[in-house]
Amino acid sequence: MRRVHDVFRNVAVWGYWRGATALPQAPAGSIGVFSLPDHGWLWAIPLHDGTLSVGLVTDKRSFQQARDTLGSIDAVYEEALGRCPLLGRILQGARQDSVLKTESDYSYTAEAFCGPGWYLAGDAACFLDPLLSTGVHLAMYSGLLSAAAITAVLRGEVEAEAARAFYQTAYRNAYERLLILVGAFYRIHDGRDAYFRQAQQLSHRDQRPLRLHESFLNIITGTEDLHDARSLSPDHLYAKLRNPLSGRAGQGLGGHGTSHMLPLPITPDHATAGHYLTLTPYPTLRPA
Repeated sequence: MRRVHDVFRNVAVWGYWRGATALPQAPAGSIGVFSLPDHGWLWAIPLHDGTLSVGLVTDKRSFQQARDTLGSIDAVYEEALGRCPLLGRILQGARQDSVLKTESDYSYTAEAFCGPGWYLAGDAACFLDPLLSTGVHLAMYSGLLSAAAITAVLRGEVEAEAARAFYQTAYRNAYERLLILVGAFYRIHDGRDAYFRQAQQLSHRDQRPLRLHESFLNIITGTEDLHDARSLSPDHLYAKLRNPLSGRAGQGLGGHGTSHMLPLPITPDHATAGHYLTLTPYPTLRPA
């Protein structure tokens, strides 16, 4: 049932480093995201064992051209690191502690997230892009939703079909909101290479199954009145994301994130498919 998106058809190359210094002027454990001057971006993610995951993301065309010119994936990776002075300072004195790993065309979604007797959680159901670690959020969120749905069925509190409808709707809504959020992040860097930017935009094939207008309203709920937003286009979202929230730094999304999206379906007022999630005395579903 898996379908690869037309959007985010990128290549990711990453390895693990030891001895790197911490990201300057950032809280402990912060993830670094660095824009390249022309094609793509780099990540630096500190891990629990003291290593630093450092990865390159670029579009397939640029990656192939660079590999043809430089002769190997390792050379493409090293050349990209050399074009990021801040990341270079973090890696000064560090050593690469692994072979490089490569992944491409990793943006996909399943046609259905659940069915009679089964639920897909985390990457089994969908994956977007390594940007912003959205996969971690979706994995934890879908784990919670599926646990509550299954518990409700096993305890006889909700019919199996109703529990699946809740899970399918709630998980897909979360996925679609992040899909637009990641696309918005790429659009923010208007000064970057036009081809890479345009390659990250949703195609008509990707847009058809999405409720883009509804998802847009969901994203800006909490920062914009719904009444004012009904006549606005997604371009307004990109404009809003350019400016950081009050008291937040101007780097990255400036405080814009999942906490500012539509509230989770944990009250009757925010029910999904006729049910809402409750965590006490145990995770389960209640009818709205």
